[in-house]
Amino acid sequence: MTKLVASDIDGTLLPEGTKDLNPEIYDIILGLKKHDIHFVVASGRQLDSQQQLFASVANDISYISENGAICMHEGQKFVISELNRDFAMCIITEVEKRPNCKLAISTPSTQYIKSGDSEFYKYICDHLSYNITVIDSFRDIDEAIVKIAFLDEVTTQESYEHFESLFGEQIKIANAGNSWIDFIPFDSNKGTALKFILEKMNLTPADAISFGDQQNDIEMLEYTEKSYAMAHAKLDIQKHATDITDSVEKTLKELLKTLG
Repeated sequence: MTKLVASDIDGTLLPEGTKDLNPEIYDIILGLKKHDIHFVVASGRQLDSQQQLFASVANDISYISENGAICMHEGQKFVISELNRDFAMCIITEVEKRPNCKLAISTPSTQYIKSGDSEFYKYICDHLSYNITVIDSFRDIDEAIVKIAFLDEVTTQESYEHFESLFGEQIKIANAGNSWIDFIPFDSNKGTALKFILEKMNLTPADAISFGDQQNDIEMLEYTEKSYAMAHAKLDIQKHATDITDSVEKTLKELLKTLG
């Protein structure tokens, strides 16, 4: 019997090009709660961004943020993983060499972008609502780095292939949608973070279902006994799920109907 539902945001609950969730999802989350089914939002986004999107049910759900590097469950924040600092700086140096790549470096407290790019700053504020800190040099960051991401709206696939060839044996490089590429430690992903939350709740993968549409959702889709890839997802993503859906809301409303 389902006891937990985990869902990605961008491209899954939030169609590309939109900023606001379907209001139905909030009622669905509360409906699931009445049946003792816990909702988890799992995203590459920063925790602050997730909490803004789900403000009306903020105390009713758990969060997996930064692709599994950070979790919040029952009001407590957990840092699940961080990048080796020297290796992180090596990646940053290489990304900075590519003119179309705009870096965003996540830590447990904020996300850093470099000064001098007001257009990128506005893009993040308008589209992602991040807690942003502007910095002159990423080498001045004095806290743990939990995720490296970059936006490349011009040569996304070319950049992905370039960094896969450079670092693919040392770290997972994933397309996170909307022209974003994420660097994710092999032992840190949405699947391992979901395992952490399930164990906190004394649940198993058989008790959970998940929804996703991108490379950074694969481990989560594989981990839960039942999983849904979005109908628009690429075939190499869909093959990791047990089912396909064109709407998380529709699928969850059907689940609620079976519960009476």
